[in-house]
Parts: sequence; C-alpha cells; structure tokens
Amino acid sequence: MSYSEHFVIKKIRLLTPTTCEVYMLNMNKKFMKGWVIRCNQSLVHQFHEQMNNLMQSTHPFQTLMQLKQFHEVDVLC
Repeated sequence: MSYSEHFVIKKIRLLTPTTCEVYMLNMNKKFMKGWVIRCNQSLVHQFHEQMNNLMQSTHPFQTLMQLKQFHEVDVLC
C-alpha cells in the first residue's frame, strides 16, 4: 500500500485497556482494511494518547505505520 493512498478511519474499538481494533476505508480503492494494535507494556502510559492522535490524524495509515515502531500491529482483514 502506498502512502499516497487516502485512508479514512471508519471504526476504532478498544477491546481492552491495551488492545484496540482499527478499521479504515481506502478511499482510492474503496475497500476496508482492519488492524489490531497490542500495546507494548513498557509504553502503556502513552497508548491512549497515541490512539487519540491516530483518530485525529489527517493521514491515519501513515500514523498507524509509525505506531508499528512501538506496538504490535497485526492485519485483521
């Protein structure tokens, strides 16, 4: 996936205080993509702030890729 593609967050769901699901719509190709984000326990104090930043981002896919540096991010669909 290219960073030039435009993604919009359609749903974000907190499963536990340290795990959430994120679903984004690729506006260029018109398909949904989902990820689960599992917080790195040493960064738990920053997790909710990082999720808020993700929700407010104008480029959520890029922000999600940056989160992979700190947390476990797995593709759901």
